[in-house]
Amino acid sequence: MSGTSGFIYRIADWLMKLAIVNLLWIFFTVAGLLLFGFYPAWIAVCRLISLWKDGKEPPIVKTFWSVYRQIFIKSNLVAFLGGVFVIILIVNLNIISFFEGFIFYFFSTSTVIVLIGFAVWMIIFGLAAAEKIKVSFTKESFIEPVKRMVLAPGKTLLLIVGIFAVYFLNGLIPGLLPVYSVSLIGFICVSLFTEGSELPA
Repeated sequence: MSGTSGFIYRIADWLMKLAIVNLLWIFFTVAGLLLFGFYPAWIAVCRLISLWKDGKEPPIVKTFWSVYRQIFIKSNLVAFLGGVFVIILIVNLNIISFFEGFIFYFFSTSTVIVLIGFAVWMIIFGLAAAEKIKVSFTKESFIEPVKRMVLAPGKTLLLIVGIFAVYFLNGLIPGLLPVYSVSLIGFICVSLFTEGSELPA
């Protein structure tokens, strides 16, 4: 297909795929008792979208389940450590609320920036794990997302804007949540940070 009809077909094809992978994310998140399912499911989302953008058409459910199963335990260890860090930041925010003036604004703003930066790091770490279908606890694996963020600040900012845009879009149209929420964030993340990459099948 070429021209307008080809463009419409590609858009429709992507909309269908993103809806399916979003439903899979919800299903496997619930299957993992929410707390234990959301991060391995996120990595599986990134894997599928990366393969699609690389021109491959893997079996959707089989690929999702394969990635989810392979990285389930280690990805949950990362999510657990991340959760502890987030709790520390939230406690810090509560302590800061007792202060006033410059100290309050400086430390509260700094904490929020760190929280947003860490959330982006978790997202990109999941993408990097999806590319390798492997969660590593080496220094390089933890530094790699930081490098991607620092070396491409424009892309990092676009990802943050995209996340907030998806959040507000789902707030305006709640019916989109089951089909276009995490999958849209995954599409934005993969598009920004794996451009031109060659991913193994």
